[in-house]
Amino acid sequence: MEKQLIYGTYKLPKSIEEFGKILEKLLATGIKTIDTAYCYNHGLSEEWIGKSKNKDFIISSKVGKYYDDTGKLCVSLNKKDVVNQILESLNRLNMQKLPILFLHNYEERR
Repeated sequence: MEKQLIYGTYKLPKSIEEFGKILEKLLATGIKTIDTAYCYNHGLSEEWIGKSKNKDFIISSKVGKYYDDTGKLCVSLNKKDVVNQILESLNRLNMQKLPILFLHNYEERR
């Protein structure tokens, strides 16, 4: 199996312009996979990836965590929440489908 580096977007630079420069450097060094998540930076990570003009990246995202109306980080893997997060992620990413989708966490049930 070929080893591959993946760029994570849990933290973002100060501007979308800086982000674009990072993406250019990634491609120049052969890094073609970007990892993000529905909840990263309250959706901004996915939005910036979606606004990127370069579509040569393989994008992976995660669902299962979200921020509620009070700003609290929540976990839910129920079908309705997962489907809604997938649809919103696709919209933010400006994509028709995601080649890689992870469940971000498990849901504790008591």
